[in-house]
Amino acid sequence: PDTVENCLDWIDVAQKITDSAAHDQHTAPLLSIAMAVISPLFINAYNITIMRLAIESGYPILSTGCPMAGATSPFSVMGTFVQANCEALLPVLITQLFKSGHPVLYGMGPSITDMRTGTDQYYRIEKMLFKVMANQMGQYYQLPTSGEAGGSLTHLYDMQNGAESMSFLLASLTGGQNIIGGLGSLGNANGMSSEQIIMQCALVDMAGYLSRGISMEELVSGT
Repeated sequence: PDTVENCLDWIDVAQKITDSAAHDQHTAPLLSIAMAVISPLFINAYNITIMRLAIESGYPILSTGCPMAGATSPFSVMGTFVQANCEALLPVLITQLFKSGHPVLYGMGPSITDMRTGTDQYYRIEKMLFKVMANQMGQYYQLPTSGEAGGSLTHLYDMQNGAESMSFLLASLTGGQNIIGGLGSLGNANGMSSEQIIMQCALVDMAGYLSRGISMEELVSGT
């Protein structure tokens, strides 16, 4: 949600669905609420309010920070990752201050600034490195991890799109990312499409199969 009112609307809709379906949203919540961190290291007051509303309603919190290397964070991959890690931990810490033990997921979405044009390149190959490091840090903190599926710099359904989408999904799944969101993103994260969702759902299955590898038990038994 981008405003407090929008957050209340989502919570109201989710509550009506759970009531009509006799669903226990506390054991299996329909929503998770993204907590935006503005780079560098800044959280708006209304985002804190959104977080409190989500916690009071029993919805998990997702860390959402998107530092841009060379613009809102250091240009180096490691420098941006250090900042992104701090920003990803802010919602975790604030959530636990409000309600100890409340579910919260560690995540980030850094990108690279094209220094020639000043544009943000959201799906450059460095995204794979950020995903791998984020999953490793999430496991180090013993936190579940979340992140975008990854998309493509192009808006076309072509070889570049397939290669970039598969690369990011492999980094997510082999790293043990717990929640993969944002299926269907393309055109440097400026758009989404139903065709892209279908294609990426198939790639998720392929990447998941590859990330599981081969079991030695299967090899011995021949099954």
